[in-house]
Amino acid sequence: MMNQGNGFLPVGDVVKGCRMHCPKCGKPLTRTGATWTCMNGDMPLSQRLNDLFEARFIIGSDVRKPTEMSYRVGVTWYCPGCGIAMDEADNNIVCSHCGGMLNDVIWDLIELHPHKKSE
Repeated sequence: MMNQGNGFLPVGDVVKGCRMHCPKCGKPLTRTGATWTCMNGDMPLSQRLNDLFEARFIIGSDVRKPTEMSYRVGVTWYCPGCGIAMDEADNNIVCSHCGGMLNDVIWDLIELHPHKKSE
């Protein structure tokens, strides 16, 4: 399979029937067009984050080891693959169930993905 130039393999129909969760509230994301959206927080994922999450949490093709963070974030994050609260330990934000990490996307999530407060 050829790379699309964004570092990830084409996903196509692989996402049909799959489930993703919001990294900010843990609720299921809804597929809206070509991307996933948190309806609870009115937060669509950017195409870059969408592609990375599909590669990492659905197809498992993103095997890069995210770099260790040099600071604590101090809020609860949820695994986009499992929907459970992630652990923040040893400068990593990691899912205790699947091992997925968010270290390399924390800035994107904080600065580029505003999420309305959950009701």
